[in-house]
Amino acid sequence: MYSRLLRYLALALPFAFTQSDALAAAHDGAAADIRAAYGVWSRGMQQGDASLVMSVFDEEAVWCAQDGRCFSGRAAIETMNRERFQKNGAMRSAEPKTTKLAEDGDFIHEWGNTRIVSATGEIRVVHYLAVWRRQQDGAWKIFRDILLPS
Repeated sequence: MYSRLLRYLALALPFAFTQSDALAAAHDGAAADIRAAYGVWSRGMQQGDASLVMSVFDEEAVWCAQDGRCFSGRAAIETMNRERFQKNGAMRSAEPKTTKLAEDGDFIHEWGNTRIVSATGEIRVVHYLAVWRRQQDGAWKIFRDILLPS
């Protein structure tokens, strides 16, 4: 019985590591794309530029606030951001931090939190769940962005 277990492990382990390595490589590429997109998003938040913020969102994006209000479509989300910047000003900083990624074909599910310093200096940490969708050109854009209640 012991020798059968060893034969099974000898056959199964290399295959398991191959799958793991492929998944890790896929995550690494997507993670780099997501970090780059968040760099653009952060600049937009700090400049109060709703168009720049929205450049990382999919055309069919949905964004949901912590209170449950949702905005559907890139244009509606951009309008909401533009009005928010006009009312409250640009952020002093906005620093997203990914805590977990799970890839599912052309989608990546991301959990994380963002440390935001408002124009008035108020500091908040917002937890979120985002779903990224691979575009036809291979780029990743935010398809769903849900801010979780505190």
